[in-house]
Amino acid sequence: MMMCYAGIDLHATNSVLVVIDDADRVLYQKRLRNDLPLILAALEPYRTTAQGVVVESTYNWYWLVDGLMDAGYPVHLAHAPALPQYSGLKHADDQHDAQWLAHLLRLGLLPTGYIYPKAERAVRFGGRGVRRCNTHAGTHFGVVFYTAGRHVNSSH
Repeated sequence: MMMCYAGIDLHATNSVLVVIDDADRVLYQKRLRNDLPLILAALEPYRTTAQGVVVESTYNWYWLVDGLMDAGYPVHLAHAPALPQYSGLKHADDQHDAQWLAHLLRLGLLPTGYIYPKAERAVRFGGRGVRRCNTHAGTHFGVVFYTAGRHVNSSH
């Protein structure tokens, strides 16, 4: 049975999903709206052979990782600062970035971040919003509470 690996390059409004096989052949590659049912439908043909789905750790990963995990996929959160360089292979496009994530997973070289359980995120990340002395901290505060189902903007 052929195993496959998926990489998702996540952006604010869309994602690029690439699925590769155990010989690095691209089985699927498409830019999709950030819509969980749409992404799950694209992954469905690979459900039984998927060894994992990699999502790069960006500010908005929570909804996607939670949705994939709830659907039963083995999910890995790529630790972006620790990702190995492309060694001259950087193509500067989203399709290759997603493929690179899947490739690193296949090789067992993917540096991962810890996926905090939903219930622990407000405790873990909520303190960042308290020190809103800069915009960045306020953004994290808003993202955490938005994903918890309660939108709080940085003016609170």
